[in-house]
Amino acid sequence: MATTWGTLSRTISIRLNMPGLRASSGLATRILAIALRLSGLRTGSIRSILHLNWQGRRLLLVTGHRRENLGPGLENLCRALGDLAALYPDIQVVYPVHLNPRVQGPVFEILGGRAGAGKGGSLQMEAPGGGRLALLPPLPYAPFVFLLSQAYLVLTDSGGVQEEAPALGKPVLVAREITERPEVLQAGAARLVGLNREHIVREAGELLNNPETYKKMARAVNPYGDGQAARRIVDILEEKLPDLGVK
Repeated sequence: MATTWGTLSRTISIRLNMPGLRASSGLATRILAIALRLSGLRTGSIRSILHLNWQGRRLLLVTGHRRENLGPGLENLCRALGDLAALYPDIQVVYPVHLNPRVQGPVFEILGGRAGAGKGGSLQMEAPGGGRLALLPPLPYAPFVFLLSQAYLVLTDSGGVQEEAPALGKPVLVAREITERPEVLQAGAARLVGLNREHIVREAGELLNNPETYKKMARAVNPYGDGQAARRIVDILEEKLPDLGVK
């Protein structure tokens, strides 16, 4: 409907010889939401809510719950996380676990967590990564955005996170066989790693071991904009409206 009205408005303006401005919307609002959330966050309070301390460690933020990944795919993802925690003593893996029993079952079985364990209601596990592999309950948006802003690397099967992480300069490994967001791959801000255990470990290891490769992904141009569309629209309107006799 929005596209229809936009097309109609543009057609009318052309017929009446009126200047028109085009504003593309959609994902930019998500980027703006991230910026607003971060601007209002208090780092100390969020850390205390999460009951996490990863000082001196690189944070690997993980999400995984898509229906098509349940079963062997999710199991491979969990085993890859265990491998990474064992291989890289300087990383802190944080995984907010979806409430779906088909997600919690294999996650807890493979990574050793259980519901209700841990300080402050968090889900904590000890093996194979010791305290460096933390399982959390699903998070509200603000704490999750905070973790995203603090992450060194993101491993996810979420479509939304593929959009959000590049806005914060965080390289993304997409734990799916295909993605409906090919633009983030084309921009170099994300890599499609699938659900093969060895492949996930290898791709994550390349970014953890190779600073130049990491920097290239972190500095990739965000294909979804920078969240400043509203400001630019206002600037253009302030410039153009006086020419139309509007004060």
